[in-house]
Amino acid sequence: MLSKKTFLEMTDDEIKIAVRGIITSSSSEDEVHQRIKDELGYSGRISLTTTIPDNEKLRQERSLVVSIGGMVMKNGAMAMAMLWGHEKAISL
Repeated sequence: MLSKKTFLEMTDDEIKIAVRGIITSSSSEDEVHQRIKDELGYSGRISLTTTIPDNEKLRQERSLVVSIGGMVMKNGAMAMAMLWGHEKAISL
């Protein structure tokens, strides 16, 4: 974890790192949204898409996502997110 900085005190790069950490250590979309609000003080819109692999093809895709540095949540879901930073949209 970076520190106890709030969203307003962080740079866009720090926001990206903090949000990535929250997503990969969460078990549900609701938890992600709540933690970003509570831990970072972010009140804007967060676009979050998750897919839990339920067949062999999706499990193979998850392995690829992991190998290229993508995000996988604690519940095994592949995740993508977008939110607004201070200067631009932040995509993960």
